Amino acid sequence: MNSKLLKRVMFIGITCLTLSGCQHSQHRIAHHDPARALEHLSESLDLSETQRSEVAKFVKELSAQEKELESMKRSWYDEAAAQLKNPTIDQKRLDAFIVLQKDQTGEIMGKAAKVFVRFHGVLTPEQRQKLADELYSHAVKHQ
Repeated sequence: MNSKLLKRVMFIGITCLTLSGCQHSQHRIAHHDPARALEHLSESLDLSETQRSEVAKFVKELSAQEKELESMKRSWYDEAAAQLKNPTIDQKRLDAFIVLQKDQTGEIMGKAAKVFVRFHGVLTPEQRQKLADELYSHAVKHQ
């Protein structure tokens, strides 16, 4: 995967995690709850009712995109398992699968970027700064 695509995938992942309510426990993989995300953003950013209404739409949209990413992840596992069961790698099939994954990822990232732009426009400069600080803290904590 080239570095430009990797950066885009990381951007969409961080955006989805931030707006979908990433919740970790010691013994589980992250669970994402849109209602929890909305509550967290409402409380931590002290959103007005108008902002909350708009952010609820963004969270819902990103939650749907997150489900698409999870589906893609499952299909990657299925493909890898199928390839491992074969005596040799089917390179044509693998290449076609990678092209499909890149195309789907690009579509999802485009949708998420549009939501991100709208989300940015709803927040005040102070709220954006606070969320940027939270994003950085989250990234450092989960490295």
